[in-house]
Amino acid sequence: MVWVEDDAVHLVLVYSRGGARLASKALSRIHKRAAKGGKRVVVHVVSPLGRMRYMEGIRDLIRNNIAYTLTVRYHGGSPRDLENLVREYGGEADYIVEEGLEEYEAVLKRLGIEPVTRTGVMIS
Repeated sequence: MVWVEDDAVHLVLVYSRGGARLASKALSRIHKRAAKGGKRVVVHVVSPLGRMRYMEGIRDLIRNNIAYTLTVRYHGGSPRDLENLVREYGGEADYIVEEGLEEYEAVLKRLGIEPVTRTGVMIS
């Protein structure tokens, strides 16, 4: 972890085509977590769309958050990449998974992580 990410809110987004819908859920979660303190947010992305296309899905999330120091990191597109990310951050991060990506949800479940959202429903 880079020093600028110390005490940051970590949010893991896992999405394919539904990045825009996930971005609105992520924004809500960022506001909720930032209200408890901290304006630094690290968005970790796992998306099978690939390095060149993943940003398109979260463009609004990036553009509409000038109130925060926002860092976006792409970690790859496979369930294995998500597993590596969970092993690094564990329960320190909030995980938001697009509906229909069961193999990614299975990775989280196997590692004992409950996603913040699942199948489009927000969990408080």
